[in-house]
Amino acid sequence: MNSQRNKFDCRLPRASGTQTRRAGLAPLELVLSLPLLLLVMALIVNFAHAATWKIRSATSARLAMWRHRPMWSADNDPNPVNLWPKGAALGVRGGARVAEVDPVWKQSSIAQAWIKGPVFVAGNGYLAVRDNRVNEMSEGVSIGTGAVTQRYPFIPGMGFMNMRAEHTLLDSVWQFHTMGYGWNEARRAKGWWQVEDSADWTSEKRDFLDADSKMVNNSQRDLMTPLDRDADLMAFFGSQNPRSDFYTQAPRFCVDDPQQVRNMVAAPGAMLDRIRGVRARGAAGVNQRMAQSYLQMYQAELAILEAQNNPPAQRIAQLKMWIKQLTDFIATLP
Repeated sequence: MNSQRNKFDCRLPRASGTQTRRAGLAPLELVLSLPLLLLVMALIVNFAHAATWKIRSATSARLAMWRHRPMWSADNDPNPVNLWPKGAALGVRGGARVAEVDPVWKQSSIAQAWIKGPVFVAGNGYLAVRDNRVNEMSEGVSIGTGAVTQRYPFIPGMGFMNMRAEHTLLDSVWQFHTMGYGWNEARRAKGWWQVEDSADWTSEKRDFLDADSKMVNNSQRDLMTPLDRDADLMAFFGSQNPRSDFYTQAPRFCVDDPQQVRNMVAAPGAMLDRIRGVRARGAAGVNQRMAQSYLQMYQAELAILEAQNNPPAQRIAQLKMWIKQLTDFIATLP
């Protein structure tokens, strides 16, 4: 049995005087390697901590950019307390225009009317587009920024980590105020195309300026004040109320067919009928609308005065006379 076991025993024979145990070496090796192991562990934790704050910086920069988008109005919202520490920078700044888009935008293969809009022909020429870049996909770049400074959790001698991140977004919505217009319903044609500078429109421009000068310098211009600036009506209805503005305006349209324009102005029930007034066509004229506004104002004042304890008899009699005159006048309108 022993001979069979020794047959498969591969151990070398022991030298004489060799010790069989290494007492005390294992603890010594642990003591010597433990600082190195702790250093590696601390570096791993510091790296993970830095990676975490790098991700938080990128996420916060994205949050700052997207809450800054037009019509959101969330710039003043509080920063997330569980994600971003107090005092850390978080904001938005303007970015440079995207120059890389221009070569693509200006290539002839996409310079088509269905992409960039129609070319308006005027006589033998055309209307040049103003170089205001409002239609190019290169403006409106904003950059959300996030910056935070944190101390490393281990090994203070490593100092501080400064994490900065940016989130860039091309987000121009081409709002009217960014394109140089005073209000949202302003006509874009004058701002986009050089209508007034075209040689083919010289006579039309001159005729327009002459007509404008005649209206502005008209000696009887003050007689038209009640049409939109009557002090009593504006005080009663408000300056923006249609009941204090009686100028008849044509409907908004964008067509180049003279017959369509003529129909919008002269067709039954259209602009001219709303100036003259044709009850049979359901169009109240300027005189009828003005009379009804004054009638409503006087009736309201009369009701207030009659409800008083000591109503002024002279003013009430005057109001009743005006109300009767207006009622009789409206009854005579065609």
